[in-house]
Amino acid sequence: MKQVDGLCSPGSASSSSAVPITLEPQSSQTVTFPAVPMKIGEIPIIIELFE
Repeated sequence: MKQVDGLCSPGSASSSSAVPITLEPQSSQTVTFPAVPMKIGEIPIIIELFE
């Protein structure tokens, strides 16, 4: 999760935070990130996935 203004999250302590996971083909896994809005309005949330 990338750091963005107006959002308190693990990514706000650095430029980004990462949760490494490994998946088998045709499977899925839920990954959660706590996020607390610090302002009113729209706040972009940026998640990057790598193969």
